Amino acid sequence: MNDVNKHMPDEKSDFESMPDSENPFVSVIIPVFNDAENLRKCLYSLQQQTYPADRVEIIVVDNGSDRKLNDVTAGFERTILLEESMPGSYAARNKGISKATGEVWAFIDSDIVAEQDWLQKGIDMLYSQPGIGAVGGKVDFSFQNAQNPTPVELFDSLTSFRQKDYIEKTNFSGTGNLFSLPAIFEKVGLFNKDLKSGGDREWGNRVHNAGYSIVYAQEAVVYHPARNNLKEVLKKHRRVGGGIGQQLRGPQRVQWKKLFKAQVVEVLIFLRLSWEIFFGRGIPLLKKMQMLLINIAVSSLRIYEVHKVLMGGSPIR
Repeated sequence: MNDVNKHMPDEKSDFESMPDSENPFVSVIIPVFNDAENLRKCLYSLQQQTYPADRVEIIVVDNGSDRKLNDVTAGFERTILLEESMPGSYAARNKGISKATGEVWAFIDSDIVAEQDWLQKGIDMLYSQPGIGAVGGKVDFSFQNAQNPTPVELFDSLTSFRQKDYIEKTNFSGTGNLFSLPAIFEKVGLFNKDLKSGGDREWGNRVHNAGYSIVYAQEAVVYHPARNNLKEVLKKHRRVGGGIGQQLRGPQRVQWKKLFKAQVVEVLIFLRLSWEIFFGRGIPLLKKMQMLLINIAVSSLRIYEVHKVLMGGSPIR
């Protein structure tokens, strides 16, 4: 666990270690793109929170969906609908931030549903000790058939939202379950709106480098449906590769040292996942073989996207 006393507030503190009230006002920010039905489920889960309803505002940011979402958001109290025309979830989150009035900012994705005490547990952790700049909660997965998940679903659940690892090993939390404070954003800046993927890691690293801690909240739980479509899994990892390429781009057309390092990292990720798949317990051998083939395809596509974007290509959305 990171050292939560790394940044201790002084009399000109960036933020107070305790909220102004027992239940600080919270802005929940949700980017959405062509996901109306999942958004409805997400909003329903937020309406069921144990946190005082009058201390919550929900800001939905439509990021260019093919259909209007007014009919979805209209059925939920304290919900504001905004639009952001610039493609990308980080641009949409920044739009939500621009209208947020909360003392706490909570981020969740439109295809995620929250446990009833999600807000309470996340906020409690955020204010638990001085020096905490962000909190990432636990993401559990749901399957279409919990008794017999498909190889694609198992692979997606293995590779997505590894929140504890993200926080403890690479100093960031995924934005599907993230809590922070306005003063932290004032200190380190908004999300990088140009990134199509990896903006959560880039922002989290800025928080860490500014001397704040990012901590894991095991009890702040949300649920994400595991992707069961191979095409969607491959698209997701292409997007991740493109995000890596965007972050590596610099003044030169291609930064070969960074590219080589990225390749080494991708190979190590491939080997680690292959190990976890092969030695995973409770998974039939046939499914393990299918997951290993998916891992080969995913790793190849990620490396391809890193190269493409570094060579000046555009990342996919």
